[in-house]
Amino acid sequence: MMHRKRFPVLSISLAAMLGLAIGGSAAAIRWWPPAAARHTPARTTRQALAAEPPLQRNPLVQLVAHTRGGYRDGSYTGPAFSAYYGWVQVQANIRGGSLVSVRVLRYPSDRSTSRRIAHIALPRLEREVIRAQSAHVHAVSGATLTSDAFLRSMDAALRRAAS
Repeated sequence: MMHRKRFPVLSISLAAMLGLAIGGSAAAIRWWPPAAARHTPARTTRQALAAEPPLQRNPLVQLVAHTRGGYRDGSYTGPAFSAYYGWVQVQANIRGGSLVSVRVLRYPSDRSTSRRIAHIALPRLEREVIRAQSAHVHAVSGATLTSDAFLRSMDAALRRAAS
């Protein structure tokens, strides 16, 4: 009779020791998920977003973005930079002290892949530098070398326009 009573105690002790060895703490023998998580009702993304306070626009950031220009009017050409499979060269057109358009003078076009990358990346980069009034924008993913050459040429052109 004594032997039968020790078996459950021994097996529970063994399970606790095994749990400590695997998990490193007594928490390892608890069941997952925790009770609080099992009884929490699911929220949809729309409900979660509705509970968030709306973002407030910072007027100082907007002011800086609009007064960043200060370039001299005219067309300024940056030097050509290597994009590994070809060269990229741009021209910045300034009117009213702001960058109003970008003209790509040279871009890699010998390979079909280069043409495809340029066709996707260059218009996006043009829009971004005009919006930012600066060459300090992010590169286009998948067109890193072309983006780098474009932005370096644009930065040089804008430096000429600023001096």
